[in-house]
Amino acid sequence: MTLSIPVFDRLGGQNELALPTYDEFFEGYLRPNRPCLLTLPLNPAFYQWTVPDPTSSSDLSTRSANRKPNYGFLKAKYGTSTVHPTGADAPMDFKQFLVRMEQGDNSMYLKDWHFVLEHPNVGANAVYEVPLWFGDDWLNEFLDDQGGKDDYRFVYMGASGTCTPLHVDVFTSYSWSANLCGTKKWTFFPPSQAHFFTTFPGCSITDLRLISPETHPTYYTTTTPITVYQHPGELIFVPSGWWHQVENIGETISINHNWCNACNLQDIYRNLASDLAYIRESIAEFRDEMGEDEWSEHCQSMLKANNAGFGYDQLWHFCQFHAKRLMRLLAEPTHDIAASPWETPKCILFSVGVLLEVWQTLVGDEWAQWKLSREEIDLTTLEDLKRTYKSTAGSR
Repeated sequence: MTLSIPVFDRLGGQNELALPTYDEFFEGYLRPNRPCLLTLPLNPAFYQWTVPDPTSSSDLSTRSANRKPNYGFLKAKYGTSTVHPTGADAPMDFKQFLVRMEQGDNSMYLKDWHFVLEHPNVGANAVYEVPLWFGDDWLNEFLDDQGGKDDYRFVYMGASGTCTPLHVDVFTSYSWSANLCGTKKWTFFPPSQAHFFTTFPGCSITDLRLISPETHPTYYTTTTPITVYQHPGELIFVPSGWWHQVENIGETISINHNWCNACNLQDIYRNLASDLAYIRESIAEFRDEMGEDEWSEHCQSMLKANNAGFGYDQLWHFCQFHAKRLMRLLAEPTHDIAASPWETPKCILFSVGVLLEVWQTLVGDEWAQWKLSREEIDLTTLEDLKRTYKSTAGSR
């Protein structure tokens, strides 16, 4: 079998394609689910958290000025925060972690630090502005509305040699990663190649650094990995379902978000539905013994455990929240004058159409029928959305 290697675009740098408008990014990368790299420093964090590093000799970072962590600023500003790096035995002060990182200790890697939950990214305390291309973020907007106790906005920091092994992002969400200093080596695989190195529901290859043609010959003869080096001041867009491994070269800091919107909502639902089908099959023999209520609840508990706490209950509330939000936008007298490029009538109707498809599919699942029979959910908002979509789409 011959596999084609997808084109990976680098945008905004010297001798590269220009940075896209939102509409160009939407049509060229979001909808077709294509990765890309964009040159745009994430300010003010880029200039506050890092400083020039004139001593660096890395030939991988010649595309932009080499930078290193601004340890003094980070210790003074956030040093008392409590963090729990991977590889550490217990939580520690952020200042302690920075001391270890500055010493080159790569046994610990600060990953998935919910920085914005602890240090709200607003007003004078704002450390970055989400780039326009990633602004239509249904996931974090929903979680913020739920009380702001959880989010998918992270800071990553590590010494040279730290790594995030091969994985696909949580419930096949999108992600973006802004590199502030150091170099990240990304190895990507499109969703069509995932079956070459995965065994449902887990992954048979966990770290590309630990394999060889002798141990994994099929990997070397059938996959077409895409290797990309990300330098300071560059953003990576990771589409839904793309497997990837990330290795840090030099002291590295990045800011990352997981997110979703109408463009990948169907992928997220298919991932949850596939996972739930596997769970149901694996414990089907206990259904009669447990009874319908206990068995269904247990299936959902397992689904949430596999998907960072996101099950069908959360998906239902997610659909309700965004249905009401989109209907409010359509009802505004000035909705033809969009505040954001994803709030134009065309984009809103696209979003409503996708949301309806996913929500109506969810209604057909046995979980929804069970919940409806117990009167724990209702279809009022869904029916309102159907009427709104029909009347609005019909008038255009």
